[in-house]
Formats: sequence, C-alpha cells, structure tokens
Amino acid sequence: MDRRTNAQTPALLSDSRGAIMVMGLFFCSILVGGLWYLAGLGDAMLYRERAQEAADAVAFTAAAVHARGMNILVMINLIMAVILSIRVALKALLLLEIVAEVVFAVACLDPFGGEALCAAAEPDGDAIGLTQDAINVTREPINSALKSLADVEKTITKVIPPAAIAASYEVGRKYDPAIKLTVAVPQPPLETTLPVVPGTANYLCMEAGDVVGQVVKDVLDKVAPPLAPFNAAIGWLLDRVGAMAKSAPQFFCEIPGGTPPKPPSDLKEAVTKKCSLLASQQATGAPYNTGQTTDAQNNADITKYTKNGQFDQAACVKDQMNTTTSKFNDAASGGDAADWANMLPAAPDPNYGNGCPIADTLGISTRDDKAIARDPKLVDIGHFSSQSTSASITSAIGAIQGATPDGFAQAEFFYDCHGQWDKGDCNPGPDYQDAMWHFKWRPRLVFFNNTNSLFQSAADALSRAYETQLQLDQATTGVGVKRNAALRSELESVSSDSSKVFVH
Repeated sequence: MDRRTNAQTPALLSDSRGAIMVMGLFFCSILVGGLWYLAGLGDAMLYRERAQEAADAVAFTAAAVHARGMNILVMINLIMAVILSIRVALKALLLLEIVAEVVFAVACLDPFGGEALCAAAEPDGDAIGLTQDAINVTREPINSALKSLADVEKTITKVIPPAAIAASYEVGRKYDPAIKLTVAVPQPPLETTLPVVPGTANYLCMEAGDVVGQVVKDVLDKVAPPLAPFNAAIGWLLDRVGAMAKSAPQFFCEIPGGTPPKPPSDLKEAVTKKCSLLASQQATGAPYNTGQTTDAQNNADITKYTKNGQFDQAACVKDQMNTTTSKFNDAASGGDAADWANMLPAAPDPNYGNGCPIADTLGISTRDDKAIARDPKLVDIGHFSSQSTSASITSAIGAIQGATPDGFAQAEFFYDCHGQWDKGDCNPGPDYQDAMWHFKWRPRLVFFNNTNSLFQSAADALSRAYETQLQLDQATTGVGVKRNAALRSELESVSSDSSKVFVH
C-alpha cells in the first residue's frame, strides 16, 4: 500500500482549481447551440427574401416588356398618322386652291385694290392640277406604307408576350443557384397577345389632321412677318378649309363611303359678288381691258350669261357654283380602292382598363432544396435534438420559409393617367382610342389578388409555372423533357391546403 498516494487524496479533493471551466464549457455549449440556431434561421430568412425578390423581379420584368410593347405600338400609330398627314395636307391644299380660285376671280373684278390677288389667279389654276397629280402619285405608296405598318403592329402583339416570358426567365437565372425556379405567368389572354384591337380609319384620319395643323401652325409662326399683309386672307382661307375638314373627314383621307365637303356658305357670297360685278360691267357696254390674264374669261362669261341684252345673274350664280362643286367632287375621287380593313392602327381592347386582370402577370419562385437543406439541421442542433421533424423546429423553419412556392408576386402594365378609364385624360369616348396615341404605358408591382381567374387555384398557377419552365428548358437545350405527372399531382396536393399557400 502506497502511503504517499493516500496522503495526497484529501488534497486533491480539496483542490478548487479549474472549477469555473466546467461552468464555462456548459455555457459555451449553449452559446454554440444558439449560434447554430441563429445560423439556420438566418439562412432560411435570406433564402426566403431572395425567393421573394426573384418573384418580384420576374413579374415586374414581364410587365415592363408588356408596357414597352404597348409604347412601341403607340410609336407605330404616330408614324402611320404622319404618313397619312401627307395626303391630308395635299387634300387640304387642294381645297384651299379651289376656294382661292373663286376669291382671286372676284378680286380681278374689283377695280379698287384687286390687282395683287388677281395676279395669282392663273398660277392658282395651274396649282390645282399639280396638287391633284401629287395626290394621285402618292396614293399607292401611302396605302402600302399604312398596310405594312398595320402588319408590323399585328406581329408585335404576338411577339411581345413570349418575349416578356423569355426576358423574365433570363432575369430569374441571375438568382441561381439559390433559387431553382423563377418564371412569369401572364394572365390569359396576355400569354398569347397584347390587349389591342384594330382601331378606326376616322380616328387615324383625325390624328393625321392634328399633325397637319401643328405643322401649319409652326410654319406660320416662323414666316408670319413676311406674310403680315396677307394675314386676313390666309386666316379666312384656313378657317374655311378647317370647317370643311370637320364636315367631311373621310374626304381628306380617302376613306371609302366618304362624301366631299360642302363649299363654305360665304363662298356663294363671293360667287354672287362676282356675278354682280360682271353684270355691272355688262351694263357699261364695254369689255374688260385691265391687262390681266383673266380679262378674256370674264368677257366670255359676260357674253355667255347675256340674253337679249340683259345679264342673267341668277344663271351666272348657279353655273359658277356648279363648277366649283364639280371641282370638289373631282377632288374626292380615287379613294374607294383602298383596303382600309388592313390599314388600321392599334386601339385598346374594349375589355382592357387600368386595374383589369387582363394586364396581370404572376411571378413565381422556388428555392433549391439542397441549398437550404442544412437549415433544419442547424436549428435541430440548436435544440440539442436529433429529431429534425419535431413540431417546434418545423414551425420555426416553416414560418420563415413560407410554403411552396417560396415567392409569389403580381405585376401589371397600365396607362399612366388620372381618373376613370373611359373619361378625362385616360381613354375617353366616344372613340375610346386615345390611350394608344401617347407614350404613357408603365409597369408596376401590385398586391397579389387571388380573385383573378388565373390565380384562383394555386395548383393551377404552379402547374402553369412548371409547364412553362419545362418548355423553356426544352427550347434552350433542344432536348425533349418529359412532363412529371407525379410532380404535378404533388403540387396540387400541397396547394390544396390554403394554409400552405404564401400570399404576397
């Protein structure tokens, strides 16, 4: 027996050195467990936020592409109006020349100050023929251009929806590898076409007239000083042409079924004055001899309307008005052959309005299960348990991760205006086409609305998303992908429980 060992036993039992280490190891274990717990929850939260960010991004991207497509259609509509404005300008010029011809003819009979305008009578008569020739020459090119642009618009309405899905898919790929699936699902029929329909020829004609009016205004503002002496005459002529334009818009654009505009009422007054001056000259017994080029025609008119030594003023007025009206009718000819059914601009679909489901897109994202698989284990370690399916752990992770899919978002494109859709500065009647003539289409994220037909069933939305993903994978890889019926069945089963569907 070792006496020395027995002697040291009381000393060892009474030695208190390192006692705090036991407590330190205990608390360190708790600290490590808490850190693992926080790491698991932190990873889960980051993945959850990343998934929601991906859903927002793909939904907004699709809506942005849709809005850009609508603005492209607006641009083409404006180009169509500019092209058609060439015809409107020529037609307006033709009417202006016809009215001016009568005004100049009256001026030639005025012995007090009519010489200046009388000198323009003969050139104006020649200009009428030249303008009519220009209308005939430009008719077919204008019609062809309008038809081509209308075909381009029809193509754009079909191309933009798949382009929006493809763009959102490319944006979603930036969230790899943490996010496994990101896809945008448009609301039917937005998945195949933009919400537009063919507009009307009359509205296109009206927009073309606005282009001409703006150009004329700009030109007159720049050349006003040199034309100051003729401002009154120019204003009178433009007012008469404007009144005729409102009475017969089809005439200016050569829309089938249109009638030529009626001559302005005070044009008859000018004709009456002309015939009165001819009668006064006939009463003098002397022919016109002013040295003007119109003397011969005026003397011929006096001879024509003089019977038994008396000038028939009524016959003069009737005949002169018939001549002017005949020129108006001749100016209206040539437009019936246009195929206006295939030359129309885009107009908003009657079923569309700001906030309508037809413009909605759903963004969906799901995480990569492998990337986040360790998180329940980390939380499990923090609980000092080997059972990762315990109710407390499942509750903690589930509350953060949400349900499948991990991110829902909804976006729409809209027309940036104020007030009711069919009133004010939005898309007012009676034509309801104004929204397709301004670059005011915008995208925006909106609250998820599960009353929309596409989103009433989460299972339907999920199956559409996975179906789209499979189609995109097949298109990019060229390898056929077999649809997973078991996966769809599982998705439908999971989504049938409303408590497992995360609503953003």
